[in-house]
Amino acid sequence: MKKFKFFSMMIVAVILLSQTSVIAQRGKGFENKKENIEAQKVAFITSKLNLTTEESQKFWPVYNEYEAKKQAIRKEFHSANKSMHSDSLTDAQAKERITAELKMEQNLLNLKQEYMTKFLSVLPSKKVLKLIKAEEEFKVVLLKMLKEDHERPPRGEKP
Repeated sequence: MKKFKFFSMMIVAVILLSQTSVIAQRGKGFENKKENIEAQKVAFITSKLNLTTEESQKFWPVYNEYEAKKQAIRKEFHSANKSMHSDSLTDAQAKERITAELKMEQNLLNLKQEYMTKFLSVLPSKKVLKLIKAEEEFKVVLLKMLKEDHERPPRGEKP
């Protein structure tokens, strides 16, 4: 069993490292980068949660549904507010934007509460707690990678 865990951790590490180099390459389309980031997130969460095969089969469909709903909430907010640039807003429009942002955050919080219950039905509570921590850790890792990618000059150019 320990060999299996070690082997699966090594596979996740290899996937994570290979995906990092793919994201770092410039010239890729936004969708391709987004897919690579999602693959990295899956690998990162998988390694942090140390899911069994049975847990994975139950967890990932629920998690993917959760992520899709989060994306839909954010997309709805951004499409409704994309024309509202803060420099050109009236005071009344700015207040509307603040209200809309708070509503989006509340919708995201409600969704998180709903899905924490669903996660607890397919995973032990310790692993759900690890999920929360893993998502936060992944944000930090992702921001660091994006910062490094942004600071790195394109291929062929000197720093």
